[in-house]
Amino acid sequence: MNWYPDAMSRVSQHRHDNWTLLVSLGAPRVLTVDRAQVLMEDGDLILFGTQSHGVPEMPSAAGGRLSLVFMFAPDQAVGTAAETRASAGGAAARRGGVAPPELPKPRCVLTPEELQFAALSAESQWEVGHDRHDGAYMPPEGGQIDEGHGLDALCAMGFSCEQARAALLATEGDTEQAVSLLLSSA
Repeated sequence: MNWYPDAMSRVSQHRHDNWTLLVSLGAPRVLTVDRAQVLMEDGDLILFGTQSHGVPEMPSAAGGRLSLVFMFAPDQAVGTAAETRASAGGAAARRGGVAPPELPKPRCVLTPEELQFAALSAESQWEVGHDRHDGAYMPPEGGQIDEGHGLDALCAMGFSCEQARAALLATEGDTEQAVSLLLSSA
């Protein structure tokens, strides 16, 4: 178990010779796995191999976080299946080879149109964005959302600027909702 009582608690980058299954409970915190930043929210679970990992300080975090850590050495069949699954999760998790086509897309390759479509499932955004006869999406008045520091924060988490802008537009500039949308769009 690892307890992070506040935003300044951290664990330096390190690695183990075995695999790790980590369950995050409490306040959201970033977990880095081989330089990829993963926002771990309450109840999230992540499985990774011998990759370097750590928890940086996160001044914007409020509240404590408990990580339940289970370390194990999988047998070859389980390891092969887990590596194949992990390779679909993005470039940082990829260990080589081609992911089977039936696995989901990596989180960071969704197009802005796909992100807008996901955001339009909310009734209020549907009404705002579909005033045209042809059903095409029109951004809110002026077509711009004040991105402010939200764009920088999303890009710092590893999302492309195009995806970050689309997520901020889809969530009317709400950075937290944009992060959730980007992370749950896989």
